[in-house]
Amino acid sequence: MEERRPSHLPADIPAYRLVDKLEETNLSEAKLHQAAVLALSWSRAWNGGGAHGTVYSVKPAQVSKSAQTGEFVGKGAFVIRGQRTWYKDMDVRIGIGIIAVNGVPMVVSGTPDHIQAVCPRYAILSPGMTKKDQLANAIYRNTGLSTDDLLAALPGASDVIDEHGMLTPPASEEE
Repeated sequence: MEERRPSHLPADIPAYRLVDKLEETNLSEAKLHQAAVLALSWSRAWNGGGAHGTVYSVKPAQVSKSAQTGEFVGKGAFVIRGQRTWYKDMDVRIGIGIIAVNGVPMVVSGTPDHIQAVCPRYAILSPGMTKKDQLANAIYRNTGLSTDDLLAALPGASDVIDEHGMLTPPASEEE
């Protein structure tokens, strides 16, 4: 497994930086799959409203902004050469949850499986009809978290698939 970051998962996406810093320093297949799910969820596929999508990864050396003889590359475009690693038919879903860092509650987003494992209060979202602002206000009313923080963790208009303590009061005092 190549230890370098795939170029389709750029460092300026906060979700990738989270995946990049988890556990070990090498990029395992599970970590690449997690990053691919997040890249798909934060892409145009979310606002397109689709339930499934496909992404791919390439090595940085495969991406070029220059054309070979006889080719034309428009302004701002780039060319990908070589073999791609495809992640096909993935669900467009994201999880948001609340964790405490030094006693301060914070909103985090990630893959649904990871959020369910780490956060006692979470919601699993898919593309939908509920506006981002409306969902953030509903979570704010139940949790007291800043709507600005919540809006940053939501990719767009969403439907809640599964919820545990984000939109309803938690079942126990520990949460």
